[in-house]
Amino acid sequence: MENMGDNTKENLELMLRQLVGKPIWGLSIGPAGVHLHFGEKHPDPHPSVEPHGDYSIWVKGGIQITTKAKTLWESRPYPSMREAPRLSALLGGKIVSVAAIDFTMNALRIVLNDEVLFSAYPLRLNEEDCPWILYDHLKPAAHYMIVRKDGAELVSR
Repeated sequence: MENMGDNTKENLELMLRQLVGKPIWGLSIGPAGVHLHFGEKHPDPHPSVEPHGDYSIWVKGGIQITTKAKTLWESRPYPSMREAPRLSALLGGKIVSVAAIDFTMNALRIVLNDEVLFSAYPLRLNEEDCPWILYDHLKPAAHYMIVRKDGAELVSR
Protein backbone atom coordinates (compact mmCIF):
# COMPACT_ATOMS: atom_id res chain seq x y z
CA MET A 1 0.00 0.00 0.00
CA GLU A 2 1.38 3.40 -0.90
CA ASN A 3 2.18 5.80 1.95
CA MET A 4 2.83 2.88 4.28
CA GLY A 5 6.51 2.09 4.64
CA ASP A 6 7.87 -1.25 5.80
CA ASN A 7 8.43 0.04 9.36
CA THR A 8 4.81 1.24 9.60
CA LYS A 9 3.55 -2.12 8.33
CA GLU A 10 5.71 -3.99 10.85
CA ASN A 11 4.50 -1.80 13.74
CA LEU A 12 0.87 -2.26 12.73
CA GLU A 13 1.23 -6.03 12.38
CA LEU A 14 2.99 -6.21 15.76
CA MET A 15 0.22 -4.20 17.45
CA LEU A 16 -2.45 -6.40 15.86
CA ARG A 17 -0.74 -9.61 17.02
CA GLN A 18 -1.10 -8.33 20.59
CA LEU A 19 -4.91 -8.63 20.28
CA VAL A 20 -4.82 -12.43 19.84
CA GLY A 21 -6.25 -14.23 22.86
CA LYS A 22 -7.86 -11.10 24.28
CA PRO A 23 -11.61 -10.67 24.79
CA ILE A 24 -13.49 -7.91 22.98
CA TRP A 25 -15.76 -5.75 25.15
CA GLY A 26 -17.11 -2.26 25.79
CA LEU A 27 -18.58 -1.45 22.39
CA SER A 28 -19.81 2.12 22.26
CA ILE A 29 -21.12 4.18 19.38
CA GLY A 30 -20.97 7.95 19.42
CA PRO A 31 -21.49 10.75 16.95
CA ALA A 32 -17.99 10.25 15.54
CA GLY A 33 -17.57 6.48 15.36
CA VAL A 34 -17.51 3.05 17.00
CA HIS A 35 -15.14 2.22 19.87
CA LEU A 36 -14.20 -1.35 20.89
CA HIS A 37 -11.89 -2.51 23.70
CA PHE A 38 -9.68 -5.59 23.96
CA GLY A 39 -8.03 -7.26 26.96
CA GLU A 40 -8.29 -6.29 30.61
CA LYS A 41 -10.32 -3.34 31.89
CA HIS A 42 -8.26 -0.47 33.27
CA PRO A 43 -9.95 2.33 35.20
CA ASP A 44 -9.26 5.84 33.99
CA PRO A 45 -7.76 8.22 36.57
CA HIS A 46 -10.60 10.63 35.77
CA PRO A 47 -13.80 9.25 37.36
CA SER A 48 -16.00 10.66 34.59
CA VAL A 49 -14.12 8.71 31.89
CA GLU A 50 -15.07 5.11 31.09
CA PRO A 51 -12.50 2.35 31.68
CA HIS A 52 -10.40 1.27 28.71
CA GLY A 53 -8.86 -2.00 27.57
CA ASP A 54 -5.24 -2.94 26.95
CA TYR A 55 -5.98 -1.99 23.35
CA SER A 56 -8.90 -0.30 21.64
CA ILE A 57 -10.08 0.36 18.13
CA TRP A 58 -12.01 3.38 16.94
CA VAL A 59 -13.77 3.07 13.58
CA LYS A 60 -15.20 5.94 11.59
CA GLY A 61 -15.24 4.00 8.32
CA GLY A 62 -17.17 0.91 7.29
CA ILE A 63 -17.85 -2.21 9.35
CA GLN A 64 -18.76 -5.72 8.29
CA ILE A 65 -19.40 -8.77 10.50
CA THR A 66 -19.63 -12.15 8.78
CA THR A 67 -19.50 -15.89 9.33
CA LYS A 68 -18.62 -18.46 6.66
CA ALA A 69 -22.32 -18.80 5.91
CA LYS A 70 -23.63 -15.22 5.92
CA THR A 71 -23.20 -11.51 6.53
CA LEU A 72 -24.45 -10.59 10.01
CA TRP A 73 -23.86 -6.85 9.77
CA GLU A 74 -22.70 -4.24 7.28
CA SER A 75 -22.63 -0.46 7.50
CA ARG A 76 -21.02 2.39 5.58
CA PRO A 77 -20.00 4.41 7.43
CA TYR A 78 -20.22 3.21 11.04
CA PRO A 79 -23.59 2.25 12.61
CA SER A 80 -25.87 4.56 14.57
CA MET A 81 -26.07 4.65 18.38
CA ARG A 82 -29.41 2.82 18.43
CA GLU A 83 -27.69 -0.20 16.83
CA ALA A 84 -25.20 -0.65 19.70
CA PRO A 85 -27.15 -3.42 21.53
CA ARG A 86 -27.26 -5.62 18.43
CA LEU A 87 -23.57 -5.09 17.70
CA SER A 88 -22.65 -5.75 21.34
CA ALA A 89 -24.55 -9.04 21.16
CA LEU A 90 -22.66 -10.05 17.99
CA LEU A 91 -19.19 -9.16 19.33
CA GLY A 92 -19.15 -8.84 23.12
CA GLY A 93 -17.22 -11.40 25.14
CA LYS A 94 -15.73 -13.16 22.14
CA ILE A 95 -11.98 -13.91 22.04
CA VAL A 96 -9.67 -12.73 19.26
CA SER A 97 -8.35 -15.75 17.32
CA VAL A 98 -6.59 -13.84 14.53
CA ALA A 99 -5.96 -10.12 13.94
CA ALA A 100 -4.43 -8.88 10.69
CA ILE A 101 -4.62 -6.21 8.04
CA ASP A 102 -5.60 -6.64 4.42
CA PHE A 103 -3.13 -4.24 2.78
CA THR A 104 -5.04 -4.21 -0.53
CA MET A 105 -7.66 -1.94 1.07
CA ASN A 106 -6.12 -1.24 4.50
CA ALA A 107 -8.92 -3.23 6.12
CA LEU A 108 -8.70 -4.54 9.65
CA ARG A 109 -9.64 -8.23 9.89
CA ILE A 110 -10.31 -9.77 13.31
CA VAL A 111 -11.50 -13.37 13.67
CA LEU A 112 -13.44 -13.94 16.90
CA ASN A 113 -13.89 -17.39 18.49
CA ASP A 114 -12.62 -18.92 15.21
CA GLU A 115 -16.05 -18.26 13.65
CA VAL A 116 -16.96 -14.57 13.32
CA LEU A 117 -15.01 -12.14 11.12
CA PHE A 118 -15.08 -8.47 12.13
CA SER A 119 -13.81 -6.16 9.37
CA ALA A 120 -13.27 -2.41 9.57
CA TYR A 121 -12.17 -0.46 6.56
CA PRO A 122 -11.32 3.18 5.92
CA LEU A 123 -13.55 5.21 3.66
CA ARG A 124 -13.42 8.56 1.97
CA LEU A 125 -16.87 10.18 2.01
CA ASN A 126 -17.50 13.66 0.62
CA GLU A 127 -13.77 14.51 0.79
CA GLU A 128 -13.62 13.46 4.46
CA ASP A 129 -11.26 10.75 5.71
CA CYS A 130 -13.05 8.04 7.66
CA PRO A 131 -10.18 5.97 9.14
CA TRP A 132 -9.85 3.31 11.79
CA ILE A 133 -7.38 3.75 14.65
CA LEU A 134 -5.70 1.14 16.86
CA TYR A 135 -4.67 2.37 20.33
CA ASP A 136 -2.10 0.68 22.57
CA HIS A 137 -3.07 1.70 26.12
CA LEU A 138 -0.26 -0.35 27.69
CA LYS A 139 2.35 2.18 26.58
CA PRO A 140 3.13 4.99 29.05
CA ALA A 141 2.54 7.67 26.41
CA ALA A 142 0.03 8.06 23.60
CA HIS A 143 0.72 5.30 21.07
CA TYR A 144 -1.64 4.60 18.20
CA MET A 145 -1.86 3.78 14.52
CA ILE A 146 -4.16 5.75 12.20
CA VAL A 147 -5.12 3.76 9.10
CA ARG A 148 -6.62 5.66 6.18
CA LYS A 149 -7.65 4.56 2.72
CA ASP A 150 -4.36 5.80 1.24
CA GLY A 151 -1.91 4.87 4.01
CA ALA A 152 -1.14 4.75 7.71
CA GLU A 153 0.92 6.52 10.33
CA LEU A 154 2.18 5.61 13.78
CA VAL A 155 1.72 8.32 16.40
CA SER A 156 3.80 8.01 19.56
CA ARG A 157 4.18 10.88 22.04
